[in-house]
Amino acid sequence: MPSSTPPPNPSANTHKRPNATTSPTPTIKRTKTTTPPSDLKPSNMEESPMPPPTPDNMDSAPAPSNESTTAPATTPSPSPTHLTLTYHQGSLFTAPPHTLLIHACNTLGKWGAGIALAFKHIYPSAYKTYYNHCASKPARGTALLIAPSQPPGQGQAQVQDQDPGTHWIGCLFTSAKYGRNKDAEDVILRSTGQAMRDLLRSIAEMEKDGFVVGTVRMCKINSGKFGVEWEATEQVLREIVIEEGWRGEVEVWEP
Repeated sequence: MPSSTPPPNPSANTHKRPNATTSPTPTIKRTKTTTPPSDLKPSNMEESPMPPPTPDNMDSAPAPSNESTTAPATTPSPSPTHLTLTYHQGSLFTAPPHTLLIHACNTLGKWGAGIALAFKHIYPSAYKTYYNHCASKPARGTALLIAPSQPPGQGQAQVQDQDPGTHWIGCLFTSAKYGRNKDAEDVILRSTGQAMRDLLRSIAEMEKDGFVVGTVRMCKINSGKFGVEWEATEQVLREIVIEEGWRGEVEVWEP
């Protein structure tokens, strides 16, 4: 008896084609790889140093910056110049025309002792100027520059080389009073520095106006009737800083 097994049904095959709506076949998306332009770099790529310009890439090389990357060199400030003292032996008053002679004074108009008395006798006209100036009660620490009473070439045919009438006189007010009432040593020394600077300033102003001021001389000021050791005064004078246009040297004369 022939078999009754039906012929195979293709639709009943156990290897069923998947339903598109339930299990889609994955697709592979192909992307085209392109080379990025040379001027664009990925954010995670290290920057390589720029090659030095050559004839081939000279046109594209960046222009050098005009800004300096180093701090400009600074010129060191010159050291200040201090007053110089030179020492000489002989008479303070035996000096050529135009010489400036300096001594320490009180503010009361008194040249009554020590070298001040010698100034009073040799330069009576200068003493009168000093006396009248003291009527205005000058402050200690100031100076008075007195012009020659007989400038060379004025009032006489020939001036002797050591004529006292041709000398400038510089009065440094280093103490308000004199004798037992003179100022304390520290006050005198402080006033000395202030008065000397004031005098140097006055000299520069006179020379700017066309006046001739010769060599600057002084005795060992303050060491006489004011009783201050010369070494202390000397230190104060040497510490004076010379400003532009000021005299930088003073001669110290002693017998």
